[in-house]
Amino acid sequence: MSTGERAVPGPDELGELRKVARVVLLDPQDRILLLHGHEPEDPSDNWWFTPGGGVEGDETREEAARRELVEETGITEVELGPVLWRRTCSFPFAGRRWDQEEWYYLARTTQTATEPTRL
Repeated sequence: MSTGERAVPGPDELGELRKVARVVLLDPQDRILLLHGHEPEDPSDNWWFTPGGGVEGDETREEAARRELVEETGITEVELGPVLWRRTCSFPFAGRRWDQEEWYYLARTTQTATEPTRL
């Protein structure tokens, strides 16, 4: 199998929506943490987004939200609250189309230093 191929098709390849958990993270001053990203092949195509990502294996969306927050920011001290919003979206990224159902969780933290472990 070459680099980039998967042995098992993902949900979007089977015509299903990818399950995603995102976090609207507030600090003690009620500021929202946003991350800045760009298209890998075109850095001028950029945007801001909330931390989050796909649900893996048998984890719940809440577990995915916490894991993604740690991976993308290093923030571990978080009080995960209710789901604020749910949406279905479709967008191009890295040469393919992503179709996903996103749940946005409200969260609060007193930890302000970030240390991404994986983006």
